[in-house]
Amino acid sequence: MVASIEGQAAVRVGVDATPGLAGCSLVSFALPGQVRGAVGVLGPLRMNYGFALAAVDMVGARVTELLQA
Repeated sequence: MVASIEGQAAVRVGVDATPGLAGCSLVSFALPGQVRGAVGVLGPLRMNYGFALAAVDMVGARVTELLQA
């Protein structure tokens, strides 16, 4: 498994941990701090990565703000 950088959106193309997910990609945002979690989008290999990255980054940043408040 590829490690994510906390507080940044990341892309994994061809999620191969499970045979059923081999044709999928994961765009995720690892939440920073003591709370262990992430937000993300699981979709097909041919998804709109620009849109998915922007959405996951925005939601992840907002969730981080809310958890730190």
